[in-house]
Amino acid sequence: LISSLDSNEDDIKLYSMAKLEEMGVDACKFLPQIRKMLRSEKYLVKTRALKSLAGAKGNTEKALPELIELLDYRNDTGIQETAAKVIGSIGVGARSAIPKLMEGLNSKYRNEIERSASALAGIGRPAVPDLITVLLSDKETASEGAARPCQLSACKLGSMGVD
Repeated sequence: LISSLDSNEDDIKLYSMAKLEEMGVDACKFLPQIRKMLRSEKYLVKTRALKSLAGAKGNTEKALPELIELLDYRNDTGIQETAAKVIGSIGVGARSAIPKLMEGLNSKYRNEIERSASALAGIGRPAVPDLITVLLSDKETASEGAARPCQLSACKLGSMGVD
């Protein structure tokens, strides 16, 4: 089934992925194929791969470049939301996503601000300096739009304690 994920036929890829999940095979076992599917131009292939990755139990850090790209996927905010959740679930290993997530805090869209703040909270300590910068910012849009989500993220991060 895993080799079927390399098929040129989208239906075969989608069916194989569904069967692998049904059998309880962790997505990390076929991470190279998922990464390729995340880069697909086909919406169904991309969303199915992302769904599998969201349910993965192992280290999904290798898919970080594709996940960061999906934060800009303008065709579907659900894809952006799921990508941000997966990035946050990676934790400290997703620190390379911090600059992109910080851009999201300056968005005019509240949902983008919230998902960025939540992912930053998931990343943890490496995100603290950037969150503090936004909270102390003089920029109207950043300070007003991002203040509440950043405060919530700061509370989550505050529960980690101080070194």
